[in-house]
Amino acid sequence: MTLKASDGSAAQSWKSGAYALALQGNGAVKLTAQLGDRSFSKDFTAGGENVKFDWNVPAEASLELADKLLSQVEGIANKNSSTYTNAVLELYQGTKSLSVDEERRKRIEELTKELGPKLEASREAVRAALRNYSQDFNRVLLEHQKPFQGTGVEAWFKEAGTVGQAKGGFEGFKKQVEGNANLPEQQKRQYLNYLVELQKQLKETEFQAQVSALVDAAIPLADPKRAHLYKR
Repeated sequence: MTLKASDGSAAQSWKSGAYALALQGNGAVKLTAQLGDRSFSKDFTAGGENVKFDWNVPAEASLELADKLLSQVEGIANKNSSTYTNAVLELYQGTKSLSVDEERRKRIEELTKELGPKLEASREAVRAALRNYSQDFNRVLLEHQKPFQGTGVEAWFKEAGTVGQAKGGFEGFKKQVEGNANLPEQQKRQYLNYLVELQKQLKETEFQAQVSALVDAAIPLADPKRAHLYKR
């Protein structure tokens, strides 16, 4: 599902249906969960505590969404068109964690049997390169992003690239701090704040977690006396 807050924050739920959504502040906020054409919203008052927002999605909502995505793919005659590719990728993405009957699942698997595994293999290659970040990361990213340019899944690869840049930038920042005892405090805090804001802008939970780890590593270098201000 897609989770959105009235302050502009957004996130995707995991396969289990769980999610984490970092809000922009402590003000009053409305949270909305959406699956296909169905949504559920709830208002929360201002405050600094975590809030619990659950939605028991009606069983028929999953079937409605699966049928909509299936009909989009099956209604396209030109199987070599970019429109068809986009529709198949949307079907694959949109139904991975849905609870559907065996007949629908077989139709989904048949339609996505080529593009689905190809997408997962490309993502895993990028994840591996990102975990063991080096100067070779950009080459790996471009190689695996290219087949999906212009599609709805390209945003994932772009976010991976953003995180890769952040990882490379952190290594440079670390060397700068360790090699220059007189580096201005304001400059160090500006870099730390950049990472904090970057984490908020990312949509993918897995990338948010990686930038969160960079924030934790940057705090002792940039602003250890005010570490409590950066707790998320």
